Amino acid sequence: MIKKILLTIIAIPVLLLLVRCTSESLRTHSVIEVGDTKLCIPKEYELSVNIPYLWFVSGLDEDAAGGLYIISAGEISESVEGYTKSHINQHNVDLAHDITGIIWAQSQIGSPDGLADKAWNLASNEKQPHHIYNASLDMYELGDKRFIDTWWHLARTVPGEKDKERPNGWYFGYCSGKKPENYHCTQDLHYKDLYFDYKVKYQDIPVASGVKEFIGNKFKQWELECES
Repeated sequence: MIKKILLTIIAIPVLLLLVRCTSESLRTHSVIEVGDTKLCIPKEYELSVNIPYLWFVSGLDEDAAGGLYIISAGEISESVEGYTKSHINQHNVDLAHDITGIIWAQSQIGSPDGLADKAWNLASNEKQPHHIYNASLDMYELGDKRFIDTWWHLARTVPGEKDKERPNGWYFGYCSGKKPENYHCTQDLHYKDLYFDYKVKYQDIPVASGVKEFIGNKFKQWELECES
């Protein structure tokens, strides 16, 4: 009798695991639904779904949202002229330029212009405010002189006077890595009730606007997937 009970105790979780694995193998999409926005993302774009620290974000679907997603460099390069599929980095590794990022609810990201405001007010935010003109990008690297070779802001011009309003499109992103060519910069996409943050490599900064447009169109496509 005891043996039967033990076998039953062991068998139940095994059966549940088998059901879960079968269900997962049959799943074709992950679903993200926030407010009136719903995306049905094909499984091939998933890196990880149900990231634990996003389970408790209000407004996100507990079972499916908040995953880490990837768009291959090959797919992007087919639509964005000049996009680099890969490059040999400082470690002699052929580094793919895939785009990865987390999809958030707009209501959970705080101030979307926080980094831009920090860069615009560089003089009051850094102990040793400093800027370097990057001729290859025709933009300025902004940051603390002690650390500007490791992490920095990238913007169209040096910051204006404190009482002046920051121009639209002035800020590009926050960058980190190893100069001159082995670094990346943050980018973001606002799509209805969703927010997607990702990074572009140095080589793709000149086509960053095309990349953002491509990702926006991809979100539209995923939204239409829910209707099919």
